[in-house]
Amino acid sequence: MKSSVFKFKEFDVRHGASAMKVGVDAVLLGTFAETTCTDAHVFDAGCGCGIVSMICAQRFPDATVEGMDIHLPSLCDALPNAVGANWYGRIRFLFGDCSEYFPKEKYDLVVSNPPFFDSGVVCHTSREYARHCNDLSPENLVRIAPRLLKHEGSLAIIYPSDRHIGILKEARKNGLYPYRILHVRGREGKTEKRVVTQFSFCDNRGCVESFLSIFDLNGCHTADYINLTKDFYLNF
Repeated sequence: MKSSVFKFKEFDVRHGASAMKVGVDAVLLGTFAETTCTDAHVFDAGCGCGIVSMICAQRFPDATVEGMDIHLPSLCDALPNAVGANWYGRIRFLFGDCSEYFPKEKYDLVVSNPPFFDSGVVCHTSREYARHCNDLSPENLVRIAPRLLKHEGSLAIIYPSDRHIGILKEARKNGLYPYRILHVRGREGKTEKRVVTQFSFCDNRGCVESFLSIFDLNGCHTADYINLTKDFYLNF
């Protein structure tokens, strides 16, 4: 059973009430996403306990971050997490459905670790609901992101590798084009499991693809993974 508090170098994350607990996917997304805007306005869609929001707040010290989730108990974890990190002045959390959200001010960066459990069944628990695709699937993210983003803004999301081609096609339909792609393997030599992609509205900037293994053949964390996450994990 996971602890109700996950400790990082500069903040703690309480996730006991959250539908989804702190995991590798959220850390990969938060550490990979980039913005060139020094005072960026960041939106975390489906923020859960606020882990991605807090990673962005640490990485972009002049940014303001807003997170939204439809699961109220998760937000009850997120708020004290931000307060405990002394970033509450730069982070705020909203209760609502991201698919129905029309912001007054658009964002420089939208990030999301979206649910991708695609079962076609009715959900009976918070965890099932958070993983279900009816509310905030990766495909739906690329549909709603254009109304959330400034013209020069970008969207960064993580999703299963077997959905990659379909998501790229859906993004293109909605005027979004990949310019950074990270293919993630759990272990060197194994099939990739996740893809982290950053999209923009620019269709001629080119795309940089890279590959990351979390563990090497001996079961140790790779240098690339340590370098990506070393500002956050206590053991790096």
